[in-house]
Amino acid sequence: MPEIYRSVGRLARKHPGKSIVVDLTSGTKAMTAGVGAAAFFLQQGAHPDLKVAYVDSDEYDPALRKPVPGTERLILLPNPHEVLGDLDEHIARELYGARKFGQAAQRFRELRGKTGQGGFGLYATLCEGYRQWYALEFGGARSNLRRLLDELRQDAWLRHDLATRRRALEVQREGLEAVCQLLHAGDLSRADGVVWLCATLLHLGRECEGAQPDGRPVLAALYYYRAVELLLQHRLAVHGYDADHAHLSDSLREGMRQNIARWLDTPADRVAVSCRLGLLEDMALLRALGDPVVQDMTDAEIRGYQGILQARNRSLLIHGLQLSQVREVERLGQLASRLLEKVREQAGLDPQVAAVPLP
Repeated sequence: MPEIYRSVGRLARKHPGKSIVVDLTSGTKAMTAGVGAAAFFLQQGAHPDLKVAYVDSDEYDPALRKPVPGTERLILLPNPHEVLGDLDEHIARELYGARKFGQAAQRFRELRGKTGQGGFGLYATLCEGYRQWYALEFGGARSNLRRLLDELRQDAWLRHDLATRRRALEVQREGLEAVCQLLHAGDLSRADGVVWLCATLLHLGRECEGAQPDGRPVLAALYYYRAVELLLQHRLAVHGYDADHAHLSDSLREGMRQNIARWLDTPADRVAVSCRLGLLEDMALLRALGDPVVQDMTDAEIRGYQGILQARNRSLLIHGLQLSQVREVERLGQLASRLLEKVREQAGLDPQVAAVPLP
């Protein structure tokens, strides 16, 4: 049997780009089964133009024990993998588990066309929604989750496997709605949109950080920096301050100066505070305001963070040429996670941004 498989493979490789028909009409049962299995396997992969056929006849001569000449016709056999869709579905699910959502969506769309099973289209919609979400295309992701949930409410799909994930998908759709409203209105005081957006950024950062063996710390740092910035700006907005145009009283300015001097271990008269605040200045202002999100951080902890906060503008993908080191990225991720946890608790939210497991 292995030699039969290899023979079919050699035949396909010997004639690349040619139309090949594998005829199963004669031969032993083992030969017919082996040739068919190999041909269908190759057809599914590197040789989609390969055909599998057998010769049938409309009339049979019992005396001669053979078909009547001239009544023969060629029957092309459909690939069982395409008819049943099992192999493609397995591959699509593997792609989904590997977070290759665009490829998974394409596989599920092809499955719907090959098998005529409309339920695969719902999986494709889900995959496309996650692809857009993690590409930060929040509007498209929201639309796809809306459409998926609408379809799952139809009688035809009430028993679809994804119906068991409906509640989780509804929560994620609500989160995407909040992010879209935040992006449209630009109101950073809205906790729901900020929390879901920053949870997404942290999720993407962890993926970059943990992509072994080819981790991407520079990209992870970019996600983490933006999350830290948004979370601090959110808390400032709650107090009525804009980090880009902070109108500070003398007492607040002095409080910030004292905080920064203590964290940097430098004289207060050497600390300048402008109306355009950086990340460290954001922390200092929130500390001066008594904000609960930063209030429980000790001076020692903030000193540990001040280096990575000050390095933000020197980062390669922001304004500078500095490459983020793995240890710095880890600490930055820890700070972003800590801030998000505090803001999340304040808002009473529990964002779940990971893709739901397929049933």
